[in-house]
Amino acid sequence: MDQLIGPADQSSKKEANYKLKAQGLITQLGTAHGRRDIAPAEDHIPRSPSPPLNLPPYPVFDIPRDFLEATLRHYPDMHLVVQGSRPGHNASDGKSVHYAEPKVGSSARSKASLIERAASNLSGSHLRPLTASERHLNNEIDEYRVTSSNEDEEEYDTDIELPGETESPFDQWGKATYIKTCRKLDVTPITFVAKNLKRPKFVMKNRGMDPMSILALANALLVNTTVTHLDLSGNSIGDQGIKYLSWMMMDNLYIKVLGLSENELSTEGARLITDMLMANSVVRKLDLSENLFQDNDASNLAKIVIENKSLQDLSLRHNHFSDDAARIMGPAIGANDCLQVLDLSWNKLRPRGGVAICKGLAENVMLKKIDLSMNGLSNDGATAMAHALRQNYCLSEVDVSHNRIFNLGAVRIAKALESNENLKVLHIGNNPLSTLGAISLVQAIKKNDNSAMEYVDLAAVHVMKDVLAVAEEIENVRSKFSINVGGLVTTDLSYNTGQKHQEVKDVNPLTILRWYISNNKFRLIDLFRQFDKDGSWSVTRGEFVDGLKAANIPLTPKQTQQLLNTLDKDGDGEIDWAELLEGDKEARKEQRHIKKKEQDEAERLERMKPAEFDIDNWSLKV
Repeated sequence: MDQLIGPADQSSKKEANYKLKAQGLITQLGTAHGRRDIAPAEDHIPRSPSPPLNLPPYPVFDIPRDFLEATLRHYPDMHLVVQGSRPGHNASDGKSVHYAEPKVGSSARSKASLIERAASNLSGSHLRPLTASERHLNNEIDEYRVTSSNEDEEEYDTDIELPGETESPFDQWGKATYIKTCRKLDVTPITFVAKNLKRPKFVMKNRGMDPMSILALANALLVNTTVTHLDLSGNSIGDQGIKYLSWMMMDNLYIKVLGLSENELSTEGARLITDMLMANSVVRKLDLSENLFQDNDASNLAKIVIENKSLQDLSLRHNHFSDDAARIMGPAIGANDCLQVLDLSWNKLRPRGGVAICKGLAENVMLKKIDLSMNGLSNDGATAMAHALRQNYCLSEVDVSHNRIFNLGAVRIAKALESNENLKVLHIGNNPLSTLGAISLVQAIKKNDNSAMEYVDLAAVHVMKDVLAVAEEIENVRSKFSINVGGLVTTDLSYNTGQKHQEVKDVNPLTILRWYISNNKFRLIDLFRQFDKDGSWSVTRGEFVDGLKAANIPLTPKQTQQLLNTLDKDGDGEIDWAELLEGDKEARKEQRHIKKKEQDEAERLERMKPAEFDIDNWSLKV
């Protein structure tokens, strides 16, 4: 219903003061009751009575009776005139309601009469009806309400009064609502809550909040218009707590980021969250990781993916989804046209589940990032991902690390990278890959002139220098490109310590020592004689280290210590010629073993007939 506010006289000072107060009041009226339509339509702006007061336009509001009374108490020099419609128009209930015009210089009696008339008009159909969320929360509060002597006290003694804070009749942050609800529920108010209701980012992780605490917070957030990021991760609020939050979120139009990980949510929680997101079109990011969702909850969550048109980032990491859930989520991913980031890592998706998800990816036209790490996709899932990458033109980041993908799966993904022009980041590390799988990936990227690839993560994959050589060729052409590998192995005497792509790890220091000897055209005995100044055919550990430094042999402190421990087999603190010779023989043997292993893997891969992939049915032919 409309409202007009007028000053008691026409003095310029009071008029200016009134304008400031009126503008603030209008804003508070809107925000305190969740109204977002602050800017009114022109044809709904009430006109000022004669004589003109030159007031700013007013929006249209529904004003509850208690709020009206608080406003009048706070502004005793103001008139607040309420009517149901403009003159000559019918109110929503079909009754004609006319303006009650304030008179300049009204007496106290006429002012009281005016207020009484306005209050009497605030009855029945003229009061703003409660929303469903407000009814649900109020009923729940009444059900758990604890009768207490504190409830009738004007001042509720708490420890959450903040320094320098002044009282205001407008509960714009929901603090007063929070304290009032805590009093009704006999819940101890939390200082952190009252303080952070004023801030856009409200993070309350691992605080052990029970459902009643969540109920009080939800009631406060129902009127709050400041919080846009709400993170309640790690509170184990359960399905009861999520019920209160979902009711609040149905009406809240400000919270865009919602964190609910580690809250022991199960089937009922999945249903409540789904119902909430069917009504809420504001949430952009939702974290439901590390909860108790299982395959039978996938149908509810898939409904969110299909029907919600605002959610852009969804995390379902570390739940209990298996291939049955993937068969439901796959088509939902294919039908989604809003979601941009999806995290399904740390679940129980196996090859068939991976195929179902990848089929959805092939049809999806919006998703930018997919995380399928820590599942068990294996080579079959990698094959399905390869076909998805051939058809999908949106994905820019894919994570298939920790998925038991062997060289064959990497080769199939590499074939897709020869034509893919959108993928920028590929995480495929911590899989049982070798140089063959790694080099197929970098060669495919090199071959594709239109590739957008910027980063390949091969963490924990030890490769030969050939992989880094190809990577360096790519980097010379595309400056943004980089690669990460777990370590460098070599089957010859060459070793490059200047690689800038990664920190080289787990390399036998004797291999580096032999590289130095070969490059400088030394013999092993020549190097030892440089260290053995007294010709005793034995050097102390300190002399050996000094000799390594003087020769500028590129060993890290860790590698130097490893070399000393390897050579000084009897632990007497000295390294003699026989020990150095024996260590050299062991290094040669290790290199021969690595070379044979690589050759065997190459021959095995060559003999393997690639599995036929039925693209029409998205299945692997055995």
